[in-house]
Amino acid sequence: FPYTMGLIILEQISIKQNIDYIYLKKKFEEVKKIMESGDLRPLMDTRFLTGIILAYKLLYRHGKLCNEEKYIFKDLLNILISRKWLNSPDLMSYTSLALHDIKEFEIVLNDLASTLIQKYSKIRSSRNQRLIIPVIFGLSFMPDKVHGLNDIKEICEELLSEDILDTRELAKLGIGLYNLTKRTSADNETLLFRIVEKIERKLRDEMQGRIDCEIQ
Repeated sequence: FPYTMGLIILEQISIKQNIDYIYLKKKFEEVKKIMESGDLRPLMDTRFLTGIILAYKLLYRHGKLCNEEKYIFKDLLNILISRKWLNSPDLMSYTSLALHDIKEFEIVLNDLASTLIQKYSKIRSSRNQRLIIPVIFGLSFMPDKVHGLNDIKEICEELLSEDILDTRELAKLGIGLYNLTKRTSADNETLLFRIVEKIERKLRDEMQGRIDCEIQ
């Protein structure tokens, strides 16, 4: 997961890097062996699954996919759908990030959007609002499939006022809000600046005195 996520982020900011395609393809071989064994328990780890899904995006984007890997991946998605995405908003949100611009996964994306919207409604009425962050993040990559997504700005304001989010949560919330803002007329610039300021402050406090000032 960290390797594939890092590569996708670097590509977003146009930094060239060498991708270890052999390493990524070996992970698909691992998935195949587990599925053939009939015991799927070693496979049901959300971080591992997220890494595989992001690896698929990288292989697809760079034209390195073979037919066998496509079959393995589709079988894997069928398993995840049948198991309700392991009830993991994080897994669903990263799947949305990886597959939202690949047309052949329209049915998968419809299922993702429907499941995430249900999560949104359920979490919104609960006390633990921070659980809604990966849901917003995931839905923000599928705005055409989202209907009735209300109170986003209010949710962001509530979460920021509590000052309980870590850097990763702030980043995902900011990306989700930014993606949704691009497709609506909502004025969320002030909120986005607040999120960025909080991220900068947290990183500054975390690194203060621990590493060379120039690296900071």
